[in-house]
Amino acid sequence: MDMNEKSRPRLKEKKIMMIAASAVVALFLLASATFLFIDNNNDDDTILGAEASVNITNAMSSESIENAIQGEIYKVAGAGGGNVTVNGERKYVAASSIKTLELAISQNTTVIWKATYTGDISDSLISLIGNGTFVIDKGAVVKGDNEDTIRSYLGNVHVIISGGTVENTRSVGGCAVHYGSGGVTMASGTVKSVAINDHSALYTKEPDAGAVLIKGGTVEATGDEGVAIFCQKGTVGITGGKVASKSGGYAVKIDNGVVAYVNGKVDGMCTVTTQGAVIEIESSVVKRSWDGTSDGLKMVLGRGMVKSDFKWDLSNGKTIVSDKYTLVLDGLSDERNESNMMMMYILVLVIAAVIVAAAAFYFLKIRKKKES
Repeated sequence: MDMNEKSRPRLKEKKIMMIAASAVVALFLLASATFLFIDNNNDDDTILGAEASVNITNAMSSESIENAIQGEIYKVAGAGGGNVTVNGERKYVAASSIKTLELAISQNTTVIWKATYTGDISDSLISLIGNGTFVIDKGAVVKGDNEDTIRSYLGNVHVIISGGTVENTRSVGGCAVHYGSGGVTMASGTVKSVAINDHSALYTKEPDAGAVLIKGGTVEATGDEGVAIFCQKGTVGITGGKVASKSGGYAVKIDNGVVAYVNGKVDGMCTVTTQGAVIEIESSVVKRSWDGTSDGLKMVLGRGMVKSDFKWDLSNGKTIVSDKYTLVLDGLSDERNESNMMMMYILVLVIAAVIVAAAAFYFLKIRKKKES
């Protein structure tokens, strides 16, 4: 028997070994991709329907940018709803040559802002009205020395921060996002203000303000005694990311309402000045046994309320309820989901072990034949 014939069984064994190893790796990659898809699938801020886009440039005036975007919003809304994506950049311009960019966003229509838009103007840089959705997406920059960098309190627009940066550089009386009844949801990115005292990164004095939910990203106040989130009346839930006041101010300040945050997600003090509560949540994984109880909740501060006033309602998501307030806390994990994921990983390990065992058995069988 020549050397080539002797090496053939070994080559065959190596091929089988490589196939088995590849199968194991493929199983782990498939499982990981599946979990990532499940985890991120609910973070898509777009809606099905018509699609349109606008590219802004430094050569365009504020009026031409506004007309271009608004025209596409009307077209998409007329088609039953959909998404208008804004790309490009228009960088710093003087207040004398810029006006507030006013957008009326229709219901079932989402404006996805991916552009850079910066400018110093005494009023708002971008003003939103209507009943639609405005998304600050990855890579976007909206920045200026303004009263409000983004203003949505005049309408019912839901503002979503899913990346990028919104920054206000006015030291007195400026805020990054002045929100209203549509509320704010943040999953990633940065919202920042340098203003002193109560004017903040996220700010509202509206009596019917919508909820603020921070499940990722950074909300930051860097001014002297600055406030990261100020809300006259409403609810703030912090399940991820970081909310911070860097210069002796409050991370969250509410006159009447409730702030609930997961342990470790707030850098600074939270306060309620008139009535309501500050609640720390023990863990980002909610136990099924907490349903209908106050378990997992720590009362940090109560104004006319005590811990027993609040209960978990897990019948439809993760919600903390009381007679006066309801906080829907998207971004928390479910103990059952964590358990299911662990079971899936165990199943993958079992299948991988079976593949390796089968390959080993096959190799032993070949060697016995050779020896006999």
